[in-house]
Amino acid sequence: MQHRRAQRAAPLDGPPPTDPRPTTPTPAPQRSASSVVLATFAAALLGLALVACRGRDPDASPTAEATKPTVTTKLPREAIAARFPGATIAVTAQVNRGDRQAAVVWPAIRGDAVVDADIVAVAFQRQGLRWLPIGEVVALSRSGGREALAALLGGPKFIVDRPCGVPRDTLIDHVKGSIDAFAAAQRRGDEETAVAAYEALALAFAFEVVAFDDLLTEWLIASASEAELEVQLLPGDGDWLDIEVRRSDRTQTGRLPLVRCSGGWAIGAPLD
Repeated sequence: MQHRRAQRAAPLDGPPPTDPRPTTPTPAPQRSASSVVLATFAAALLGLALVACRGRDPDASPTAEATKPTVTTKLPREAIAARFPGATIAVTAQVNRGDRQAAVVWPAIRGDAVVDADIVAVAFQRQGLRWLPIGEVVALSRSGGREALAALLGGPKFIVDRPCGVPRDTLIDHVKGSIDAFAAAQRRGDEETAVAAYEALALAFAFEVVAFDDLLTEWLIASASEAELEVQLLPGDGDWLDIEVRRSDRTQTGRLPLVRCSGGWAIGAPLD
């Protein structure tokens, strides 16, 4: 009996007994075709993300400035108006470049009189959540206006933010109606309505006309004065209008191109 117990106890002191049956290796888990595709797609996305996150030179291409995130916060109108004490202002555009914004303004009326036809700009610098005024009032509607705006913003590449364009079939009536509305409001001393009429008129014209030319403001001043003014726009063949401006002492004629704008169609700068 003792000998049998010793035989049963012996395996506890040596290596474990082996199974005499042949063994088959356990296969490794197989990945489905769909999981392989998903893994490949994820790796590709990761590669794209790493490329996108690398720093880029902002001047690497001529359009680099336009592809940067734009400033979405509008300048408060009261902050713009504070730059023109005593004046009723019209604001037709805000222009963005990085942390700077400029407002395109016609400081139209002081007291009961239209001051002049000059279009100007004032700039602001973002500091945290606030916009602080910087620089002086700059004239835009004189020679070198675009360069003056670029200097105010710190560079020539900027983004224009403004409502623009009206339906093509109402464009001519829109222009005439806005001029008449300004004249009527100015004669009765309604400054706010007069300014709103000018801002409505600006919708029908391209930025180049609204910012760097005093054509529109000259029309409005003449329409509100005793001088007779008649603006006639006639559709031409194609994307342009014939214009005839009659004043008490002279008549001017020309051709104005039509351009696409975000809200429809607008009138571009006069053709030479």
